[in-house]
Amino acid sequence: MKTTFKRIGAYIIDMFIILTIVTLFSKIEILNPSKEEYNEIMTEYKEVYNDYMTGITEGNTNMEENITKLNDLSYKVSKYSVPTTIINIFVSIVYFVLFAYLNKGQTIGKKILGIKVVDNKTGKNPSFIKVLLRGIILYGYITSIASTLILALASKSTYLSSYTYLSFVETTLLLLSFAFILFREDTRGLHDLIAGTKVVNAKTIAEEIKEIKWK
Repeated sequence: MKTTFKRIGAYIIDMFIILTIVTLFSKIEILNPSKEEYNEIMTEYKEVYNDYMTGITEGNTNMEENITKLNDLSYKVSKYSVPTTIINIFVSIVYFVLFAYLNKGQTIGKKILGIKVVDNKTGKNPSFIKVLLRGIILYGYITSIASTLILALASKSTYLSSYTYLSFVETTLLLLSFAFILFREDTRGLHDLIAGTKVVNAKTIAEEIKEIKWK
């Protein structure tokens, strides 16, 4: 299996792990005190969104009213999802940065598929700064934190306009990283080029177990 496909597979595994952990933590009331309010607003948002889509199909003349409602509800959804966003940022940094660094450049997904992150020049385990920089670019920690701060401190209009810009920046960086991985011969993404890292093949769990048995 090529490193590129292994990286995609590892990414899917890791994101599933992150989603599972965040979902479990979000169910804890002390960590997510606005859970009930969030669920109520989301239900209302879905109803208005369905009305909006029905209006498009049937040529409803009250489209602007629905758009205004969707913007207001979207802002409220973001407000009530702040605890979940903070949990997601925290879990993601601990997993993709701290855990990967302590585990010698491997997340669980990378461990399973037999790949690891190394320093591009030395081929050794990357420094904590390199792992952190890599994570900042690939997983959008800065944009997520900035968006949360703006939501907490700025007006609704400022948040909505800045959120669009920050989402564009985050999406662009992510797409560029994946494009570099797919089309560069060394499969180094934008995050790898900036952080000075690369992903290489390593022993899989199965190979390690086999090696232990032979010892």
